[in-house]
Amino acid sequence: MAEADQTATGKPGPGGLVSGWPGDIARAAAFLTRLPVKATFAHGANLASAARAFPLIGAAIGAVGGGVLWSCAHVNLPPQACALLALA
Repeated sequence: MAEADQTATGKPGPGGLVSGWPGDIARAAAFLTRLPVKATFAHGANLASAARAFPLIGAAIGAVGGGVLWSCAHVNLPPQACALLALA
């Protein structure tokens, strides 16, 4: 599918920059986390194409960890417990 979105020069054609995001996000999440994400690493769908989703997955992981840290601090848990829960 990614090959069909490229012109003869190898540059992305119309829709080439936005197509494939769900698969890229799934592959990036499977690579960067321990979550059981169902991602296919078939021929032509390699990790390099999913690299564009790495910042999105990193931001999601950071937001979850920050939310846990804030929630723990909000209920007055000791700082060590907050940090351990945020990193878990």
